[in-house]
Amino acid sequence: MAELNEHFDVVIVGGAMMGSSTAWWLSREPGFDGSVLVVERDPSYEHSSTSATNSCVRQQFSNEVNIRISQFTAEFIRTFPTWFDGADVPELATNYFGYLYLAADPAFAHVLEANQQLQASWGAATRILDRDDLA
Repeated sequence: MAELNEHFDVVIVGGAMMGSSTAWWLSREPGFDGSVLVVERDPSYEHSSTSATNSCVRQQFSNEVNIRISQFTAEFIRTFPTWFDGADVPELATNYFGYLYLAADPAFAHVLEANQQLQASWGAATRILDRDDLA
């Protein structure tokens, strides 16, 4: 068994999707030469928050940062094997489908319309549907 360091530059608590992703991206950062420890209490990940998600990547957000992060994530998943320098990694199976948000009142409809305009300005393929479109 490999000997464990006593000191780490970064300790990440939680090794599921966010923790593992943070550790991986940090390890790829050219300006970072420190050590990273990921601590996960559930090595099976059976009870992690990641396993409870619906594993969807959406772009329906109300700010640019979240929209762009989601777009990057979708592209990362689509090109997953290319990120591993020729290592034998699987292609990730994906299903593409949309979300449907319904506005219960005119105020929320205006919020959805404003959000959709922002999303479209960043290239998200979202659109507003009216009652006739849904009928």
